[in-house]
Amino acid sequence: MVSKLLPLPLGLLALPALAQKPKLNERLRYQLDSLDQAYRRYEQRKSAALERAQADSLLKPLRLPNGALAGYSGPRVGEAPPDSTDLRFVAAVIRRYGYPGKSKVGPAAGEIAWQVLLRTEQTARFLPQLRAAAEAGELPYRHYAWAVDNQLMRAGKEQLYGTQVVGCVLINRATGQFDMVRFLWPVADMRRANQLRRRAGFATTVAEEAQQVGVSAEPVSLEYALRMKRAAETSE
Repeated sequence: MVSKLLPLPLGLLALPALAQKPKLNERLRYQLDSLDQAYRRYEQRKSAALERAQADSLLKPLRLPNGALAGYSGPRVGEAPPDSTDLRFVAAVIRRYGYPGKSKVGPAAGEIAWQVLLRTEQTARFLPQLRAAAEAGELPYRHYAWAVDNQLMRAGKEQLYGTQVVGCVLINRATGQFDMVRFLWPVADMRRANQLRRRAGFATTVAEEAQQVGVSAEPVSLEYALRMKRAAETSE
């Protein structure tokens, strides 16, 4: 029996390397980037207006005219945050393309739709699409984990990944003033939560993240958390 060693042409070995990357949707990337830039400008105007108002209140005792400090003008009269229009656009994009992740619009623009869903509190509405995007590597998995925890918290249940910290504004009956009570929303299983966090790409444990945001990682009961949440809602 004669055996032959058949050389494989180098050109064939190089074929996978020559495979083209998915072409980005440049028009959609531009639209998302423009949306993000417009929102950032709105936030800058709002922040500058607040700083200007605080500065003017400090000038009043000195009898100096308002506007003595330079700064950006605030939002225009009647200007509303662009949340509703941004959400309509993102929702239409998701219905047409699925979640616009990094293969469609690039890594940076691939997170803009997530940020819109986050600030409009609509992550739960699009949870299946966020999960599909995260599992496909189109969106960092930790964003999907945050959305899962947020939905559980809103449903009055314990969270899985330990991403939700709550701030409840309550009336202090002794002083009549408002107090802020902040705590880590109850976690179903702290040990498992840290394992899930590692798999999702978090660089910190639940306790480490709690420390970073200035709250205790000591567990509170779900009963306590729900009671605080209800008390805060009645204080509004």
